[in-house]
Amino acid sequence: MSEHHPVDMPLKVATRLLIEKVGGLEAAASCTRIGKSQIANCYSPTSDQHLPIDVVCRLEEIAGEPLVTKELARRSRHRLERLDDGKPGDAMKHVAAVATEMNDVLAAMAAGMSDGRLCAEDLGRLQRELLDVSVRAAAAAAAMVPCQEGTA
Repeated sequence: MSEHHPVDMPLKVATRLLIEKVGGLEAAASCTRIGKSQIANCYSPTSDQHLPIDVVCRLEEIAGEPLVTKELARRSRHRLERLDDGKPGDAMKHVAAVATEMNDVLAAMAAGMSDGRLCAEDLGRLQRELLDVSVRAAAAAAAMVPCQEGTA
């Protein structure tokens, strides 16, 4: 057993929450390829074991929430966005919303560069505008899924 670095605790907590969300150790073991004792070790702060990735995928699918995946994303300074189920007719509306948000990015850039340089406040506004673009783009991508599957 190896000594734990404090960064492991958030992952252990996310694992425990995931196991609880699917109904506990027995429920988790009944729908995955690993047993109760191994699953328990995977969320124990005294064990160096972690859930195998295929088990994480299966349990998150059942739980309906990517608890462990969110923690992994957070560690790498990323975030997860849920893609909504869009209707094919919404695609153009979503693409137009992305274009509108991109226009806001360009306006923020122009305003920020009006004095010839981007200061911290300008960069903060640009970051917020770009995050708005990412949210709209995720919605647009989800709206395209039915079209790709031939349901349009």
